[in-house]
Amino acid sequence: MIFNEMNKRIQNLKERSKDPWFDKGELAAVYTMRGMQYCQVQSFEKSITDFDESIEIIECMSEEGKQRYENVLAISYAGRGTVLHAIGETNRALQDLTMSINIWEGMLGSDRYIDEGMMFNSYIHRGNMLNTTYEYADVAILDYQKSIIIAERLEKSGETYDEDSLATAHMGIGVSYDQKEDYDEANKHYDKCIAIWERLQEEKQELTYDNLASSYMNRGSNLYQMGYMNKSIADHNQSVSIREHLMEKGVEQDAFDVFMAYKNRSLPFEVTGNIRAAINDNIKALGILKNAFSDRYDLHETYYENLGETIELIVSENDKALYATVLQDFLYDMRAVQKTEEAETAQNRILAQID
Repeated sequence: MIFNEMNKRIQNLKERSKDPWFDKGELAAVYTMRGMQYCQVQSFEKSITDFDESIEIIECMSEEGKQRYENVLAISYAGRGTVLHAIGETNRALQDLTMSINIWEGMLGSDRYIDEGMMFNSYIHRGNMLNTTYEYADVAILDYQKSIIIAERLEKSGETYDEDSLATAHMGIGVSYDQKEDYDEANKHYDKCIAIWERLQEEKQELTYDNLASSYMNRGSNLYQMGYMNKSIADHNQSVSIREHLMEKGVEQDAFDVFMAYKNRSLPFEVTGNIRAAINDNIKALGILKNAFSDRYDLHETYYENLGETIELIVSENDKALYATVLQDFLYDMRAVQKTEEAETAQNRILAQID
């Protein structure tokens, strides 16, 4: 229904555009709105087409000295950047998000309207894209911090903003500090994002449970690095509990994320002498990777690395029955399964060691 209305409105505005006094910015604004709607229903090609139309119209107007629609232009760049990122065109997405942010930052201090909610999300989105390597960790932190400042400003003025995204910004800063190995500073931000998500959960509001699970895991891993084993286990318990709950509900999760939840909890178990619990978590982690084996060639080496570590733990416990079961389920049963050359080598290495 909403697309029918927008289609009619665009058609009407296009007919009116023949009038020399027609404000083309109105047409650009509707293209932008429809582009956002197409984005929400994942009609990405149509969404990009609409954003292209809007950007072209407003940039032509700017060349003519008409500057009234900068906010719409920024939204269009932000929307197109979001779509480009979704379809894997990361470099173009980053360029568009940067364009949108530059436009909004150029409007600061003026009386021109800025969609601060969109600006808030654009900083977070760009931060997430930059926050993949140590090289850009500091730049990502700056983007997240700017989004937090906007959220604080909106809250003071009584305006709403996406609290789930605010939590994501704090999580992003935590991840950035993890890359810098500043675990104490990272955990300050994990504390904040976890507190927000836990409150949203209590209020039965929308939140990203996957991020909540990852934040507990990351904070737990940092506590492990800092030597706080019991606190680490408590956080990993929370992470595993969320992951298992999502699995029970049939929510799709990345196999590597679920694997890491179990694997990371096994580490403080092992250090505190609870070898049996560490073994159980390693076996569960192996099961996750085995189920994803045919689809995730990138995880094959991780599978055999974890298998080798699990076998060593079982040998240390001298549990011959479990040893035989694990070898059968995770080594022998997988010999005929297609795998990467590196995984084949790792498999043969384990076979040679146990012969």
